[in-house]
Amino acid sequence: MIENTRFNPRRDNEVVYPNLSIDLDAALRNGVVKDVGTEVEYNGIEDPNLIRKRVSDNFEAIDERNSVVNKELTRIKTKVSDTKGDDLPE
Repeated sequence: MIENTRFNPRRDNEVVYPNLSIDLDAALRNGVVKDVGTEVEYNGIEDPNLIRKRVSDNFEAIDERNSVVNKELTRIKTKVSDTKGDDLPE
């Protein structure tokens, strides 16, 4: 089922902005959803090429983590080796 989540002034108290986190306990107690001022956590993956398949067990999770770490280390080493030659006198 697809929901229409647009602001409805007859039904909604005020406009809600995306990507804000809430205090769920207070929302359930008071019936009011307020922003607590913290940012939503994310997985920290900035490069979409590092996103891989869904893992099915702990061993696949370890293999995938190692693969991502190795790719990142290779990228960093390449970047460092490229910048080392920049400061050498000619």
